Amino acid sequence: MHVKTVFVLAVAETLLAIVEPIWFSATSDATVPTVALGRASIFDCGELKCRRPFDAILLRHNDFRDNFVRWRNMVAERAEALAQLVKSFPNSQSLNAKHLCQVFSNPQESFRQIVGQKVFAPWTSRWSGIWSNGVPQYHVWEVTYFYDGQWIQPVSLSEYDFTGFHQVQDKLQTGLTDIAVNVFSDELGVTGWVSKWQKTRVEMPHLGYWVNETTLVWFCQINEPEKLVTIDNRWFVFLETVDRSPNPIEYQIYGVQIIVGETLSLVPGQVGKHFGTYYSTTSIHASEED
Repeated sequence: MHVKTVFVLAVAETLLAIVEPIWFSATSDATVPTVALGRASIFDCGELKCRRPFDAILLRHNDFRDNFVRWRNMVAERAEALAQLVKSFPNSQSLNAKHLCQVFSNPQESFRQIVGQKVFAPWTSRWSGIWSNGVPQYHVWEVTYFYDGQWIQPVSLSEYDFTGFHQVQDKLQTGLTDIAVNVFSDELGVTGWVSKWQKTRVEMPHLGYWVNETTLVWFCQINEPEKLVTIDNRWFVFLETVDRSPNPIEYQIYGVQIIVGETLSLVPGQVGKHFGTYYSTTSIHASEED
C-alpha cells in the first residue's frame, strides 16, 4: 500500500511542541492529544485520519533512538545468557540457542533478512484471548505503513473490546484502551512503544529482535511519562510467536521480569506470571501492491 511521505519541518516543530504537555493520568480531565493540522499526521491517509494519537508516541519513540542503541549494546554484551533464558520459555522448542545468541549479538545480520512491508505481517489481525491474570484482551495489529524511513504498525490493546482507530481518541480519554507502535528501520531494526492508559499511566519503550518470520523477542522497561530516561536494572523479556498454519491463527506471548547486572537473574515470583494465548478473529492484511 502506497503512503505519501511528505513531511514539513514547520509541522514537525509544532508536533514536537505538543508532545510534552499531552501526557496525563487516565483519570485526568485534560483533553486527549489531537493534532488538527490538515495532512500533518503521519497516519493521515484516507481512513487513517483518525489515528493522530499515534503521532505523539511515534515522535516520543524517535526521540528515544540513542537509548535504543545503548540497549542494543547491553543485549549484545549478554547475548549468550539472554539466548539461554529465551530458550527456557514455553513455545521456544523450535528455536536454536546458538541462532538466538547470533541474533542478539549481531542483530544487523537479521535486519538484512527483513522485508520491511512484511516484518509484522503475521500479526496483522484482530486478536482476542485471556492474559495470565484472567483478564480478557482485545488487540488490533493494523497494517504496516512506510513513513520517513520507517515501517510503522499502529496497535490498540484493550481489556474491554476491540478498539477501532476512529475510537482511539475517545477511549484513551476514558482509560479504555492502550496504544502502541511497532517500528522497523534499517538504522535501528525492530523497536516499539506502548503507551498505557488503562488503570495506570506508563510508557513502555520496546527493543525488538526479529528471530524469524513468525517470532519476535522484545526487551522493555516500564517508566512514568516524565521519567523515560530513568533506566533501572529491571527488564521485561517477552517471546511472541504466531502459528499461521491452524485455523484460527494463534498468537502466543510469554515473558518474565529479569534483573540485569554482572549476571542475569529472575525477579522472584515473576515466573509464570506474564503470558497469554490469543486467537485471530479477522484478517486485515494489507494489499501487496505499491
